[in-house]
Amino acid sequence: AAEVKDALADANAAAQETFACVRTVLAFGGEGGRVAAYGEKIQRHYRLNVRQLYAQGFYYMAISTFLINTCVQAGLLLAGTVMIMRGRLSPEVLLAFM
Repeated sequence: AAEVKDALADANAAAQETFACVRTVLAFGGEGGRVAAYGEKIQRHYRLNVRQLYAQGFYYMAISTFLINTCVQAGLLLAGTVMIMRGRLSPEVLLAFM
């Protein structure tokens, strides 16, 4: 996340520097170079952002789908089965809870 923020900050700094010195840039014909420099920095930000989104998507898929839906359900079923065997819970209540 910090790398993505730093890349965006670099792109914004390049744009701000160009706008602050627009007369100098125009006087020396440096528009193309400044556009290319900004384009490279914004592309770096884009690539890092996409990589971060893939990582977040995988993380939430694994945590949300596997851990919550599978492991928690298995834990509840195990605890419920133990409680049924000890006579502290009826199967109907466990089924209604699940």
